[in-house]
Amino acid sequence: QELVATHGGGSPQAQKMAIYAQSQLKNKAAVAKRLAGIE
Repeated sequence: QELVATHGGGSPQAQKMAIYAQSQLKNKAAVAKRLAGIE
C-alpha cells in the first residue's frame, strides 16, 4: 500500500487520521508488545 500526499489536499491532521484508520494500529501494537515481552 502506497501513500501519496499532495499540496493543498487537506490539513495534516486529516491526513494523520486517514493513515491511522488504515494502518491496523491494534495489530501493530500487539506485535510490538509481543516482541518487547510485555504481554
